[in-house]
Amino acid sequence: MGFEVSAGTPVFKLYRQAVYRHTRGTEHALEEAIANYVARERVCQLVDGWVRHRGWKKEHVDIVLGFIDDLYERSPPGYRHWYLAVKPMTWRRLAVQAISGDAEPQEPLRPLEPALQSLPDGLIELPQVPVRIVAEDALADRFTSSTHRPCRLGPRG
Repeated sequence: MGFEVSAGTPVFKLYRQAVYRHTRGTEHALEEAIANYVARERVCQLVDGWVRHRGWKKEHVDIVLGFIDDLYERSPPGYRHWYLAVKPMTWRRLAVQAISGDAEPQEPLRPLEPALQSLPDGLIELPQVPVRIVAEDALADRFTSSTHRPCRLGPRG
């Protein structure tokens, strides 16, 4: 966004046509993986605040994060690969793809990941992000489940 304003031209249009369109629905959809990672991190921050200020217990946090992890596991490719965003090179690769419009940029990748942070922090708040759940399970069943799982940095295996 910041690049487009300063350049006066649609910088990311090529990315949408040459990268996003071809990676959507595959494990190479880094934009979706990073978006889900960021959403999960925001949920972690939110429930951490509930632990500190509202007296939530660890088992409540585990239920919420277990629900998020289950939701991600049932999501389409790309979305379910949220854990790839733990690696700094995933962010760098997406930034280079976005700026160059090249789905498979040559190594070594230039450090362009600050381009992904062009939106001011807080511009899009978690309640404003639309969520579509495609799993057939009822949400209430998951939240009342007695299965508790800790927060983790990778997929279940």
